[in-house]
Amino acid sequence: MKSKRTSELLYLEKYRLVFANYDEISELKSELEEYGYDANRMNEGKQLYTKAQDLYDKNVQETSEAKEAYAIFEQAYEQLVKVYGKHRKAAKVALMHKMEVWETFAIKGETPRAYLLFIKGAKIFYNQAITHQEARPLLEKFKITEAISQEQLSAIENIISLRAKYEKLSGESQQATQDKNRAFAEIDKWIREFYAVAKIALEDKPQLLEGIGISMRS
Repeated sequence: MKSKRTSELLYLEKYRLVFANYDEISELKSELEEYGYDANRMNEGKQLYTKAQDLYDKNVQETSEAKEAYAIFEQAYEQLVKVYGKHRKAAKVALMHKMEVWETFAIKGETPRAYLLFIKGAKIFYNQAITHQEARPLLEKFKITEAISQEQLSAIENIISLRAKYEKLSGESQQATQDKNRAFAEIDKWIREFYAVAKIALEDKPQLLEGIGISMRS
């Protein structure tokens, strides 16, 4: 991804120089005008360049926001995994003589790895830790109290919210990437046509071709 970003930046700089030098180098401007690339035609291309630059910047920002949101979610989720894992093990010991309630507490078998199943199991566990009258005193001996269970349920709701925020930002980032890619395709098409004409118009003036990013090999 980093190399692609670098490549896109290089292209944007190359496009910028085309329009900047067209405005600044009078000879370049006059030569290209004879082949149809007057101010209006160049402005069409410049608008495509500006659009690509703006959408590139937007894509970078939204991708960064999505990554930040995921990092925050991941940190909270990993903490839940750690704490719930300890509580789950402790509960199996606390309820070792009441294995008939293991299924009620969703502690039978291995801990689910899939996010949705994990969250579902954790919510069931902590809700039961609060409401199950027979199990409560046994769990409290292992420091799984009502207060801690409530705290964990709040943590779960926060994680669900953080996950939703990340998914929203991730979707926006993906859309921004698609928009940016379309904009790059548009300006790339325009530049390719421009370069094809410029090579004819400036065939005998390699220094002017250099000014718009075309290197002519001898």
